[in-house]
Amino acid sequence: MKSIKEICSKLKPLQGDFKSQLDVLFSSIERHEQDLQKIMAEERDLSISIVGVVKSGKSSLVNALLFDGEDVLPHAATPMTAALTYMRYTPDKNCRAEIEFFTDKEWNKIEDSAGEYERIYAEVAEKLRQEDELAARRGDRRREVTRDRVIRKSGSRLTEECVAAKELVDAAQKNQLDVRQYLKPKDEAGASQVISAPTPRELAKKLQEYVGTNGRFTPIVCSTTIYLNDKRLDGYEIVDTPGTNDPVLFRGKRTEQSLGSTDVVVLVSAASAFFQNADLEFLSNLLPQKGIKNFLLVASQYDRAVGEMENEIDGSLEPQERLIETALAVEEKLEVSYRKRISDIARIAIKADGNDERWAKLVAAQPICVSALAYSLSRRWKKLSNSDKDELALLNNLIQGFTFPDAEMLRQFSKIGQVQEKLDDIKGAKKLILDSRVADSEKGFREQLSKRLKELCECVKARATTLETNDVATLREKLSKQKKALKAGEAEILSVFDDFIADAKIAFMEVLGAMRDAKNTYTKLNVRTEPENKEVTHDRGAGFLWHRSLFGTRYETRIRTIRTRYASTYDAINQVEAYVNESRRELTSAIMRVTDRNLLRKNLTTALLGMLERFANNETDLTLLKAQLTSAIGKIDIPDIDFGSLDYTREITDAFEGGEVKNKDVDALEGLQREAIYRVLSDLEKKIAKKRSEIEQSISKAGATFVSDLITDLSADSERDINDLRDKENVLKHMKTYLQLVQHALAEL
Repeated sequence: MKSIKEICSKLKPLQGDFKSQLDVLFSSIERHEQDLQKIMAEERDLSISIVGVVKSGKSSLVNALLFDGEDVLPHAATPMTAALTYMRYTPDKNCRAEIEFFTDKEWNKIEDSAGEYERIYAEVAEKLRQEDELAARRGDRRREVTRDRVIRKSGSRLTEECVAAKELVDAAQKNQLDVRQYLKPKDEAGASQVISAPTPRELAKKLQEYVGTNGRFTPIVCSTTIYLNDKRLDGYEIVDTPGTNDPVLFRGKRTEQSLGSTDVVVLVSAASAFFQNADLEFLSNLLPQKGIKNFLLVASQYDRAVGEMENEIDGSLEPQERLIETALAVEEKLEVSYRKRISDIARIAIKADGNDERWAKLVAAQPICVSALAYSLSRRWKKLSNSDKDELALLNNLIQGFTFPDAEMLRQFSKIGQVQEKLDDIKGAKKLILDSRVADSEKGFREQLSKRLKELCECVKARATTLETNDVATLREKLSKQKKALKAGEAEILSVFDDFIADAKIAFMEVLGAMRDAKNTYTKLNVRTEPENKEVTHDRGAGFLWHRSLFGTRYETRIRTIRTRYASTYDAINQVEAYVNESRRELTSAIMRVTDRNLLRKNLTTALLGMLERFANNETDLTLLKAQLTSAIGKIDIPDIDFGSLDYTREITDAFEGGEVKNKDVDALEGLQREAIYRVLSDLEKKIAKKRSEIEQSISKAGATFVSDLITDLSADSERDINDLRDKENVLKHMKTYLQLVQHALAEL
């Protein structure tokens, strides 16, 4: 079988007329060739990649699987502190880490993005100051120009990449880091820094300078390779990725490149917000494209989901039975939710390309629920630190009345063993996986390439048909009709965008309404009242019976029953965290509903076809129309909501040290819980307002320029075709040759 590069090399004559399509095609082939070289390397390790959004529990899972729950692999506090990390075996006694910094060229682009942030920020801040000045002249109160106001006003202009770049540059300056001293040229090979230590724990301490939240070199670290004398890694490579939603562009590209040569993917998603947009996009696009068939789905932080669902289980069951039933209910809920969402995506994809083979495994996959926290505590059961004890208390409060009796039950609850068993099975099949990996990668890429070539084929046919059936006068007349039709129907096109905005408003208002209603449920503290017998001394009085005091009979002791109110601080914390997680789920669901680009494309296509039929007798090439729509929809930026990592329970943990409070403290605890819930709701309202503003600005901008952009593209294509008509015979020969080349390439695939 001929190589893909050899097949497509014959398409180079098309670059003069179809440059953009050919540039994308050849660059993708180049990346595929690089992937194949890594995959085909002799005696290579089996590569296992841990993938998921930032803060989904990837590092905790790796620590549980490889390091008995010890925090050897640093946790990323934010997307900016995450770095691509490789873990490999070394026979050397000492551990070591090779740290790679950004190249000078990459840092230049990061600084450019940070500069763009500063330019937009200054421009918007000045505009706000001018608005406030006008308001002050009218007698209104002058408002402070805060960072939140500026960012909210900026909307989608301040992209995630700009914000991330600004944070990296600011962090480097704060650390007084002479960045240029450490960056290396793009073509320089080898690590930027190498550190070593006798044990993984000591290496982890040294790594804090490079990947820790406050590490001096953290802002400029792109990737880290850790070598450990651990036989479990012999023959294998573990890759901990920054996250499928990494806003740092160059790390994101390197992550995607590393996945091109990986063999197995462990996709980690938090159970309380299982499978967000980034996870679904990764599953449905990148895995099939890279030909990766071996993967595990892990629902992390599963203990939190159990705590959230406890109230939905029969309260008459014994505590341990309730724990089991709740755990099973969580597993079933996650599996049903995953199956529905991935099936919907698969159905659409299969309808588009007719290929259902690659989706079979994804649809049949079963998520494994795990709690890395429970596993870590089980391993440290006999030497729990104070923070460990606090975390154990939280787990013991998942089910009212239940306490984990020993390390073994914690270990079983963690389900880490299930992931270890699955990975052991995969490792056992190493040779089979490696042998089939080249074929899988080749097959996946050929499918993607086939789509691109078919689209190219349609473009060539459309160009040829236009030249064969038109003359200059006809083309000019068609363009004139198309322009008039688009202008005449511009309001109809804008209404499609307006409807999209209106639907977004409704969806977010529904979320806000639901969360306002739900707050009452999460502000109710579970309070129990228990009778308590207490001795009370009663003064019977002196009077004429003063002699009683002499003989000890003036005072008497009685037993009174006092009712004492009790409440759990951990219950209050769980209620607040459950409300936060419920908010995240609702927001994620709303985002998915209002960012359906396929629906927007479908509605625009319907509106355009109807309009052109009425005003231009359908004299528009549908291939061009589809290309323009795809381009226009692709320009609309609707980022996911980042709910942030604020700790809404800090006031509770600061005010109450113990796990249980009583009497007056119950009211104080309930008040703090209520305040925390209201802060969550307040933040939710702000984020929904910001998201609505971003969507309105983004969609309005796209709608405002859509018709003019389409007219510009139609005019450019028409002028090109008119020029081609001057040499019609030769151009048609070229188009015929091009078509044969593309069709031949398709046949050879």
